[in-house]
Amino acid sequence: MSTWGDEEKVTEYLGRVDRLAARRAGEVELAEALPDGVTRALDLGCGDGRLLGLVLDARPAVTAAVGLDRSAPMLEHARGRFAEIRSLLRPGGVFANLEVVACATPELHEEFNRLIGRPGGDPEDILAGVEEQLAWMRDAGLEHVDCNWRWRGFAVLVGTAPS
Repeated sequence: MSTWGDEEKVTEYLGRVDRLAARRAGEVELAEALPDGVTRALDLGCGDGRLLGLVLDARPAVTAAVGLDRSAPMLEHARGRFAEIRSLLRPGGVFANLEVVACATPELHEEFNRLIGRPGGDPEDILAGVEEQLAWMRDAGLEHVDCNWRWRGFAVLVGTAPS
């Protein structure tokens, strides 16, 4: 079984992510969810740093960004994009997450997997539904939590840290 620790899996993923029109639409929505004056960014599960790059392009006032991931090969790709990553989300800052989420039924999720070129899905994925993830965000103390965009198993989840 291939894992996110394997360069082959990472290469396969990075080779197809640009081809997914729905993913690109979600990236546009994520960028639009960011406040104009945002100066710091945090990306959990940053992969190769693609979304951090998108944030930095969309919001030039960002002077500090943090990207965290458990996949060593993904982090190597991210290090190739950025020099220094530091800081944390400030009060009033926005948490915006383009995430793979569980579809309403296994059949719908398999259709999503097929549409993104991944029949059978990823055995390492442990997916939660949108409402469950929004509840986690509220439980973590975020405010104004919502799903700003969704296409099948992709969703942009947004919340604001209390001021």
